[in-house]
Amino acid sequence: MKYINKIGMMVVAGIALATASCSDYSDYNTAPLAEGNGAGQTLFENIKSNPNLQNFAAIVEKAGYANVLNSSQCYTLWAPADGTYDAEAILNGDSSTIVQRFVNQHLAQYNYPVSGTVDQNIVTVNTKHHIFTNSLFDQCPIKEINLPSSNGIMHIIDGNSPYYVSLYEHMDEIKGCNKFVDYIKSYADSVIDTHKSIKGPMVNGQQTYLDTVWRYFNPALSRVIEADIANEDSSFVMFYPTDKAWDNAHATIQNDFKYITNFHWADMTKDATLASSLKIGNITSDDVVKIDAALYNDSLPKYYMLHNLAYSLTDPYNQVLKDRNPQEGDSIRSVSGAKLSNIAEVLSYSSPYEEMSNGYAAILDSICFKSYQTYEPILKSTRPIRTLGLLSGTTYTVYDRPQKSLIPERDTLFSELPEFLKTFVLPKNSKLFQYLITDDKNFDGKSARTEMDFALATFNGRTGKYEKSVVATKYKAYVVFHPFSHDAEGASIIKKKPLYVRFDLAANDEKGAITFKRINVPGAEDVTDDIIIPANGRLNYVELDLEFPITYFGTDAFPTLCVSNAQSFATTSKRNNYEQELHIVGVYLVPQGAEEYVKTLKYKYEE
Repeated sequence: MKYINKIGMMVVAGIALATASCSDYSDYNTAPLAEGNGAGQTLFENIKSNPNLQNFAAIVEKAGYANVLNSSQCYTLWAPADGTYDAEAILNGDSSTIVQRFVNQHLAQYNYPVSGTVDQNIVTVNTKHHIFTNSLFDQCPIKEINLPSSNGIMHIIDGNSPYYVSLYEHMDEIKGCNKFVDYIKSYADSVIDTHKSIKGPMVNGQQTYLDTVWRYFNPALSRVIEADIANEDSSFVMFYPTDKAWDNAHATIQNDFKYITNFHWADMTKDATLASSLKIGNITSDDVVKIDAALYNDSLPKYYMLHNLAYSLTDPYNQVLKDRNPQEGDSIRSVSGAKLSNIAEVLSYSSPYEEMSNGYAAILDSICFKSYQTYEPILKSTRPIRTLGLLSGTTYTVYDRPQKSLIPERDTLFSELPEFLKTFVLPKNSKLFQYLITDDKNFDGKSARTEMDFALATFNGRTGKYEKSVVATKYKAYVVFHPFSHDAEGASIIKKKPLYVRFDLAANDEKGAITFKRINVPGAEDVTDDIIIPANGRLNYVELDLEFPITYFGTDAFPTLCVSNAQSFATTSKRNNYEQELHIVGVYLVPQGAEEYVKTLKYKYEE
């Protein structure tokens, strides 16, 4: 967290009692015993009496900071010598600025003498970091060392340490980014850091402080930007969007976030009827979504506008961002974990970097991150949430086919798939397929038909919930079918028979009403037509056009794509001529913003 000193707050009439007993202070606030001229005087008394520090004494007095340097807490002071810095410019500042940016820039808690070999990173009271060696404080030569006081030690330096604001403090200075700054600052809060503040006397039973150190925190940094840009121990590149960038991004992104306060949705896991047989009139649902739609519609677009503005410079991905020299194919990775490919475009909209105490700042005139890499991610569902067509007392098998067993057949097996789908269905170091196999007795002489229903959302195994669902936009849905069937002993065989399937979508309309509708498949002459999957021994896919008028992302609800076998197998001829099992590798949803991009992805298998 960022610590910033403020003077004049929580200080009452007893502040002048700087000689209060030391018994209330912990050991680290007690100066070590020292010898020599000035050892019996406080830091401020020694500053006041030193002819080379009269300007510094005047600055301390104007800031109202004499009591702090007279207190019994132990300090090390690197005091700028008169005539080596612009004291008049410092004196023209207000007291809080003088304390934060000048006095506390040269003041550290604890004792730091020049002894032996010195090469340290010093954190001063204002939490800034400084290099301290035998001869230098930052770039300032040390001209006198180890001047003792009763409450610490002093070194005199030529010049003053320059103050660099943090990325968070920079928000108070930037121009033209008011909407961004106001939004972030609206979450700012602070509490007194009782461990770093210097205690004064008790007044009316209340603790007073000679110097109050405030601990500032801002939930928007951790929850929205996901980077503590106030932390002096970190190093970031931070982009600040202009008001123009803010308005343009909000106008675009808010189209995807259309929430409804209260609506029923169809949880298909609770229904035992084939989707193709469901009717609107006979569906009731006790699954209700209740959210603050106005809050969601306002906060989610802003979340994604700001979610990828910070980049850690300790991340190897982001070296190219620091150098500002992107090459073809370079990507960067935000603190939120998103990998973004259009770094050259981002930099073309940004100003030159300004150096801050914890990184670099740039003004951004367009929040131009790609939609499919941020707020419209590609979704994939590889396990059905519901299977139907199984008769009472019968069973099914979950079948895992290891990836490596298919390597010799890969070229033939995948030849029907687009290149980008190969990337999804052949993940590195994972199982290739997981799907359900129904037993033969489900079909012999029966009219059962298989159905697999897929949540159009990504399942989080850690939480046990479907969390990343669709937003209000158009998608291409790719349903990938597997060509392997099984004999009575469970051995794999290439499909010898075609498969007829149909698709139904359980979703909600723009007013929240539950809808069940047959999905028109490209190539079919009528919405009621079934689609044939040929028996060619290869992975095949069907491409569907889906559009959602409301947003499910961030709620417990999700739409469901129902894939059913269109054939009944009550007769022997049907069983002999058509595939009975339903093998689906997965459903892959590509938002319209990514449609052209994903078709350019190159497929490469790695052992």
